[in-house]
Amino acid sequence: MRVLVVVQRTISIAEPWLFRMVRGLGTECVGVAGRTDAGISNSDLGVPYKRLRSRNLFHRVLPRSLREKSPYRPAKVLEAFGSQQKADRILCNYGTVAVELAEAWDLLKLPLFVHFHGFDFMFNMKELDGSGKPIHDPSYQGKVVALSHRATLIANSEFCRTRLVAAGVSPDRVVVHYLGVQAGERSENAIADVPVILHVGRFVDCKGPDRTIAAFNLLRESGSNAKLVMVGDGPERERCLALAAKSPFSADIELPGVESYEAVSQRLKAASIFSMHSMKGDASGQEEAFGVAFLDAMAAGLPVVTGRSGGIAEIVEHEKTGFLFRPGDVHGHADYLRQLVEDRSLSHRMGIAGWERVNAHFTQERSDATLRDILNIV
Repeated sequence: MRVLVVVQRTISIAEPWLFRMVRGLGTECVGVAGRTDAGISNSDLGVPYKRLRSRNLFHRVLPRSLREKSPYRPAKVLEAFGSQQKADRILCNYGTVAVELAEAWDLLKLPLFVHFHGFDFMFNMKELDGSGKPIHDPSYQGKVVALSHRATLIANSEFCRTRLVAAGVSPDRVVVHYLGVQAGERSENAIADVPVILHVGRFVDCKGPDRTIAAFNLLRESGSNAKLVMVGDGPERERCLALAAKSPFSADIELPGVESYEAVSQRLKAASIFSMHSMKGDASGQEEAFGVAFLDAMAAGLPVVTGRSGGIAEIVEHEKTGFLFRPGDVHGHADYLRQLVEDRSLSHRMGIAGWERVNAHFTQERSDATLRDILNIV
């Protein structure tokens, strides 16, 4: 079989899980198409890449009525690329992209699989800037339900599947596919004199970075010694930088910004605990759909402390691979951190249990096999 993978315009294919998805399909992936290229080359992917947004300035300034008939419009470009690559099925990442490219599916007339990942199934989600503006058009939910009549919807968690069904999608039109990571051989993390608590993720309200800083302050006020490293960027980062600067423990809080996948891997090796304050965002209403960052942490042998929100409980087992607190409970967050900081044996046992859980349920090989089964690749 010959699968054409479609990605969205606002997420770079350089994200590791997207790369792993393409590689996992092996020779059955015949190409990748997206709205931007951001420096992506065929050699990066191992398969041809097609940009769907026209670079032709003349085309981009045409009146809408003429653009809709243009051979350069995304649907026509995708149809031509799919035909050129002799694709016999489509794997489209993100429901928003699938809805936007609805015309392409009419033109291609191929089996369609749409993989949902987060904001694309949170139909009441608001903009991350706190404006209260909905991120989806009022018609979006109905279009997703209509899409499910012609496509197989792939949920990235049971939480996602439940939300899609609640929105009106028939349960028999949704299957679950967990993303995976490379766990490999378990390595012993260095036992630091001062434990390092690591956060890796976007600085958005559903990850509660401000509350993680507050929990860290409480931990230090209790007498426990530790450092906090928060890797990532996003709309909440400037406020978190200000909170860190005001903290009496500011010398032990580091916010280095975005780092490469390789640099993050080194951070994981040097860390003692992985933690976020996962929650339903106060302004956005967003929740963690799944959380590949937690898998990466567990694969590195780290115990996890986070909020019981969204699909996280499908990854982290409370009191076995880490701790899940009630979202918003900063004192509970701090107390679980304190338990792990003060009891290195407990931290070690939970880290081992997390590594074992990833190897049993969330390896890249298992994820690849599940996706291939869904796509009927044999």
